[in-house]
Amino acid sequence: MVAPPETLWALGAFRSGTTLLHSLLNAHPEVALIYELNLHDRYPRMPGPQPRSDWRKRWDLWNGSLSRADLPTGFDPQPPANWGMAAQRLFSEYAGKTGARYGGEKSPVYAFSAEALLRDNPQARLIMLWREPADILRSVRHAAAKSRYFCKPMLDAWFLIGLERLLETFDNPAANVHQLSYHHLLESPDAALAKVWRFLGIDENCVNAQAFAPAFAIGTERDLHRPLAQGKIIVPPDRAEILTPTERQKIARYRQYWANRFSLAGKFADEPDCLPDAPLGEKERALDRLAARTFQHYNRAIQSLYLRLPPSAILRYRKSKGG
Repeated sequence: MVAPPETLWALGAFRSGTTLLHSLLNAHPEVALIYELNLHDRYPRMPGPQPRSDWRKRWDLWNGSLSRADLPTGFDPQPPANWGMAAQRLFSEYAGKTGARYGGEKSPVYAFSAEALLRDNPQARLIMLWREPADILRSVRHAAAKSRYFCKPMLDAWFLIGLERLLETFDNPAANVHQLSYHHLLESPDAALAKVWRFLGIDENCVNAQAFAPAFAIGTERDLHRPLAQGKIIVPPDRAEILTPTERQKIARYRQYWANRFSLAGKFADEPDCLPDAPLGEKERALDRLAARTFQHYNRAIQSLYLRLPPSAILRYRKSKGG
């Protein structure tokens, strides 16, 4: 009988580079992470006292995570009783294809539940990817040019408060957590990844940055990732500023607020993007927290519909929208 893989999660805020990190980690033969499975957040909202036999199909309709991993999406005569069993089953199936030591997932959706994820999986290992908040918002603005999702009201507050929740959770991380800077990953990929391999206790000489050409080619910001894959540049090229002065000031206020409460060393840049003209006010933060909660409830309502509606109804709706 083959032993189940050790569990590994790769987390980060949205637009922090987790897609790139996922590709880099999966380049190692001892790592097999599924792309944004999100079982911990969503499986408890499956309809009925027991998950239905079509749970795999319903899950895949959300974002195609099972199809992307080439895992079965058909009917399951013995659906798992809880999210932990579902995760272990899928992690084992995916890692079992190559005999990888680690199975798990990468996802940016656990910002508001990372603490529970750690509590429920005390033996698992976790890699937390950090990115400068101003760069995250810049990435959101670039993504908005291609996806209406990133144009939604309250999205900025959701990103900022989600990042704050991650700072709270990982302010004093346990030994099973490795923290990684996106900037360091781009600037010194071999050194950054060597630390990751040592943390996981796997071969450091198995791969190098030049072996990651496919990973950089499919990154979320292709113009930044492809040059590194080609060995041309490491630090991303300058771009015209896309954030307004008001947006930069808001981020600066939050960054100053966080610096007074959490350790930012190794997470963000040594110097802020700009200095705030005023401290973060309680009213501003309260309104942002309200907006973030509202957007989080909206997201979960949509997810619940995907898990409860007949798959045929979802497919008809997508077809009517041209999807």
